[in-house]
This record gives sequence, C-alpha cells and structure tokens, in this order.
Amino acid sequence: MTYEQLLERVSINSLISPNPIRAVLALHKPDQYNKECCSVCVDEIFQECAASYPCPTIQAIEKELL
Repeated sequence: MTYEQLLERVSINSLISPNPIRAVLALHKPDQYNKECCSVCVDEIFQECAASYPCPTIQAIEKELL
C-alpha cells in the first residue's frame, strides 16, 4: 500500500480516531530523497536507510487496517 493509500484508508476508517494515526504516518512517511526508505528510520550518522518503507511501524498500522 502506498503512503497516499494508507492516509486515505485511515481517513475513511470510522473505527479509529484518525488524528493520532495520521501523526504517526506523517513521521514515518517515505524519505523525500529515497522513497524506498522510512524518513524516521534513516541512520543519521551514516545517512543510509536503516529500515525500508514500509517500516515495521507502518506495517503494523496496515495490518490493523486490513
């Protein structure tokens, strides 16, 4: 699922409050330079991808929404 599709699914899912989930999604969006990498999970020291997108956090959210 793409980042945009995930945002849409969270918005239309009436079983959860979308604001906290959207905040987590905003933190864990794909990196602006490397769309295959989570922006939070970039190793700041080595500037390399420590977790590919979707990272474990996004995977857990996707699992709960399915």
